[in-house]
Amino acid sequence: MSTATFAKSAAMLGAAEEHTALSRALSQLAETEEKMEALHKEQSDQDFYVMAELLKDYINLIGAVKVN
Repeated sequence: MSTATFAKSAAMLGAAEEHTALSRALSQLAETEEKMEALHKEQSDQDFYVMAELLKDYINLIGAVKVN
């Protein structure tokens, strides 16, 4: 979440900056941070999926032990 906020702030700074080179650099930084935010979200989703599958396996294993 912080990465997305930082990306938006950098984009606003880039749009408000009068110096062309600095404005371009801030815009590129904002784009990079937006890509990083997307990667963080994707990694988080993948980690959650792995954790949920592992938890499901453990619950099934406990259920199998209780039955016996």
